[in-house]
Amino acid sequence: MGGSPPMLRWCSPLRWPWPGPASADVRMAEFELLWLGLFLGVAAMALAYATGEALMRGDAVNGWYALHVVMMVLYQLVQLGYADRVLAEQDAAMAQAAGLVAGTLLAAVSVLFARRVLPRALGNLRADRWALAVAAFGVALTAGYVVWPELAREPTVALAQRAYYFLALLSVVFLLWALRGVRLPYIGWYAAAFVAAAAGVAVESATQRGWLPAGGWWDHYGMLAGAGVEILILTYALNFSARDLLRDPGERRDGARLDRWTGLLHGGELPGLLMSLSVRSLRMNTFGAVVMLRLANLEDLQRAHGAKVTEAAMKACARVLREVCSPADVPLRLDDARFVVVLEQVQSRTEAQALAQRILELGLQHHPELPPLEQLQLHAAIAYIPQDLKGRPQTLIDRLDHVAGQIRRGSGALIRSL
Repeated sequence: MGGSPPMLRWCSPLRWPWPGPASADVRMAEFELLWLGLFLGVAAMALAYATGEALMRGDAVNGWYALHVVMMVLYQLVQLGYADRVLAEQDAAMAQAAGLVAGTLLAAVSVLFARRVLPRALGNLRADRWALAVAAFGVALTAGYVVWPELAREPTVALAQRAYYFLALLSVVFLLWALRGVRLPYIGWYAAAFVAAAAGVAVESATQRGWLPAGGWWDHYGMLAGAGVEILILTYALNFSARDLLRDPGERRDGARLDRWTGLLHGGELPGLLMSLSVRSLRMNTFGAVVMLRLANLEDLQRAHGAKVTEAAMKACARVLREVCSPADVPLRLDDARFVVVLEQVQSRTEAQALAQRILELGLQHHPELPPLEQLQLHAAIAYIPQDLKGRPQTLIDRLDHVAGQIRRGSGALIRSL
């Protein structure tokens, strides 16, 4: 009776048989099933959450995440030997190709998921194109394995596969690097998740190369543990980032820096607001707008009444913005002559145009903060999110400032769009 139970043989095909008495075999099989059960439980939870968010809220990021989780599960099952058990008896080349297909598709889908969760509209366009090219190459390589399974037995295929994994990892690093200095919500959590998955792969590779002693738990479960930790972290980050994106604007202002002269949000909050607005637009298929306002006659006011009128003009502008803006709009002060209103959701371009027009008309009325007969002559530039945000948030701010600065006083078009 020294043989092993048939069920345990099937459940752990890669690690069977083990030397030693049957009781040790049983304990090892139970331990492996425990690790696999924990991983599949985490993956099932993440898949249910991501699928629900994608279907109920139209969250495109969670749609890609659900596909990433599915590919991760398939890859781990292949690594544990289930493909060998099912296919090896029929075609050894097909079984080997299945492992390469699972790994290549996982890498390609992971790159596309990272490209979406680290929004492509906000990063370096070269990083975005590089990631897209690497993913397309992975899909083409997968097609090659499917059409010609014997390709998996070529001596150079292992080297090519490692090179592709390195390119995929480099793509994710490139996307993260392109967003350096930008306050993307939960970007630290995303980076930690990718590091956990990469660490699991690195441990297994190091064991195969003899850099780590074989036979330890890292040899059997290092990659599985790294994948499970990655899924846990990503699910946490996606869940809470979605909650932040769906918060009311009033809640979003809590804890934000305020301008000490006007009480509006400080201009330093604008890049982060633009980032959140773009992420929300890309994930929830909504549209927003940004209206930059420039006080064109500030220098005239200063020449006529001295520098002390600057504070009065800023307070008058702030009062105008508060009267015109709804609770869903977020006004900010950039400097003495520039203000911005962020509209988190607009139904059409005319909505932002109408708000800018009301601000300009109200500015021409009398304001108690200003000397008698003085007015606020404002010019406006409008951008729409996400289509006008093609680089860093600061780039969009500079473009708006340039357009607003080109408007001539007395012109018939005091409101312009990018």
